[in-house]
Amino acid sequence: MAPHSWSNRYATGLRAIDDDHRGLFELVDALEEHHEKASGSSLVAATIAALQVYAAEHFAREERFMRKAHFPDFERHHRIHEDFRALVDALARFQGQSPDSVDLGRVTRFLNRWIGEHILVKDMEYLPYVTGEATGTPHSLEKPALTELTVHVPAEKRDAVIQFAALLTEGGEIAEALEQALSTRLRQRFERFDRQAHALFERHEPPAP
Repeated sequence: MAPHSWSNRYATGLRAIDDDHRGLFELVDALEEHHEKASGSSLVAATIAALQVYAAEHFAREERFMRKAHFPDFERHHRIHEDFRALVDALARFQGQSPDSVDLGRVTRFLNRWIGEHILVKDMEYLPYVTGEATGTPHSLEKPALTELTVHVPAEKRDAVIQFAALLTEGGEIAEALEQALSTRLRQRFERFDRQAHALFERHEPPAP
């Protein structure tokens, strides 16, 4: 696990922003895994491309919050975002032109440090404006979007499903733990089918000339 991977100390309390930050760390973790496993350049390129897209979407979302809150230092924060995007774009070009020359260890150390410090320092500067605390009118800009679902479950599972849904709706550490456990279980299921597909469909002989 990379040394600056997501932890609660990076939490802003804004669900959309925190989810984005988790996603950024996960992409850097993926690059770290590629480095450790000496993955092929195509996997590295795909992950860097995903980082380009994800960072652009996150910065746009974050800047919408800042503009809506009339954050006074918006322009400087925007320039920091633009500089980071330009650097990741340059990394993508470098990796595309000369993949063997890119030191992924240095890349992941830089990205983890930049993202972690940016959240803890720069993002915390706009947070009081987004929440309203800077103007003396604290409020939350985010309310969880609720939707009504109809599901069919065995009668003996009804209470468990209701409790599970209530915990997820309340949010907090328990909800995060439940979501993480579910995500892990789904990933394990996908990996099992991936292994099965390889066993069934992987070529064991060289293709015919």
